[in-house]
Amino acid sequence: KNINKSIFNNVIETSKNTKIYLISKHPCYEVLKKCELAITTVGANTAELGAIALPMLVVLPTQHLNVMNAWDGILGIIGKIPLINKILILIFKSWYLKRKKFYSWPNIKAKKKIVPEIIGKISPKQIAEEAEYLLKNTKYLQNMQDDLLKQRGKNGAVEKLAYIIFNLIKKIS
Repeated sequence: KNINKSIFNNVIETSKNTKIYLISKHPCYEVLKKCELAITTVGANTAELGAIALPMLVVLPTQHLNVMNAWDGILGIIGKIPLINKILILIFKSWYLKRKKFYSWPNIKAKKKIVPEIIGKISPKQIAEEAEYLLKNTKYLQNMQDDLLKQRGKNGAVEKLAYIIFNLIKKIS
């Protein structure tokens, strides 16, 4: 869609002249809302993308699980220990990946597939082919966006919360 290129901080250009525009401003919802498809990995970002009803392709390349030591929190700290990192990766691959049905928040919340998830040993070419397939199937993207909107629920949560807080303060005063 039409996006003003002045909002991008940097541009990376590949050897085949593909341009990747980077945005460091956070949040960047006004830009994301103009996108047709997001390619993302698992995490809270899938909930945020779902909240703005942006169709997405969720990827979890298991061949890169060793980057676990870059994660935040306790897993990141423990993951910095080489032997522990290998054990955690083994557990993750053999138990967690086989046990869990969905990995993105929209799918977890709906208890069904709303957005496609690619999990396993994934190549950039596979991701590009899947993204191209999705972008060519506008009806599928529209259905995904409609399902994301249904999962989001009705508008007005902020106003309802403000009303509740206002009434509580009024009672206390």
